Amino acid sequence: MTNSADQEYSAVAGDARWQAIGKVDPRCLGQARWLALNIVQWPARIANSYVTGSTWPERTWMAWQPAADAIVTRSFDRALSLRLDLRTLELCFLEQGRRVPHAFDPEARSPAEAEAWILVELLHQGIDRTRFSKALPYDIPDLLTGDAEDYAPQSCAAELTELAAWYHNAFLSFATAAKEMGMSDPHIECSPQNLTMICRLGSDSKGPKRPAVELGFSPGRRAKDEPYFYVTPGSGAEEPRGVQAVMRSSTVAAADAPQESLSVFLRDAMSDVSQR
Repeated sequence: MTNSADQEYSAVAGDARWQAIGKVDPRCLGQARWLALNIVQWPARIANSYVTGSTWPERTWMAWQPAADAIVTRSFDRALSLRLDLRTLELCFLEQGRRVPHAFDPEARSPAEAEAWILVELLHQGIDRTRFSKALPYDIPDLLTGDAEDYAPQSCAAELTELAAWYHNAFLSFATAAKEMGMSDPHIECSPQNLTMICRLGSDSKGPKRPAVELGFSPGRRAKDEPYFYVTPGSGAEEPRGVQAVMRSSTVAAADAPQESLSVFLRDAMSDVSQR
């Protein structure tokens, strides 16, 4: 799915630590999830237009940056990428991993203004703007468009902070699970189609060969209107299939030791899936 040479896909979390959760009911994150899903389509459009890859997942799936609690595209052109800060939904271009001036704060700004900002930044960077397309390789109904409605991340600032904490903790938990399987630097990716974070384990780990498994974190969907973790046999597909075990975020948050509770769930579920 990804180029192993892309340093932005490193799962090394450095000094990152588990973040406090439970300040906001996990079942009340729908507005934050919807806004994040809308705005992450701009990095997805940039990636689909400029990142090299024969399939749309190769172009559009993104990395999680634990130090910034942000989602970032794979690099293109002169080591450029586009990053989304999940806590504020601010967009900024990076050049060789460093921010360039003129970030986009979406508060009270419309999708049309976001598009205009991207086109101006592409011009500043000397990138061929004719290659940029708003078309997406998948369908998301009812996305905000044009000038009809503005983004309003400040209206759900606490919820966005909580959602970012869930992603941060999911990343750390997946990296820990990978380490226990002998993988020091697994690929942990985010899909812009549904904001699912996925870590595939087993097929290239050291030691005895084990069946591949997939660890996932979803911010919630209409059928499950709160974030949840899952473990499934690794499929390599864009969508998880054959989910074997699910743990809702409300269950994690209610545990006396949330980090340990999630780790036990992942470990037990991975063992169960591997034995099937």
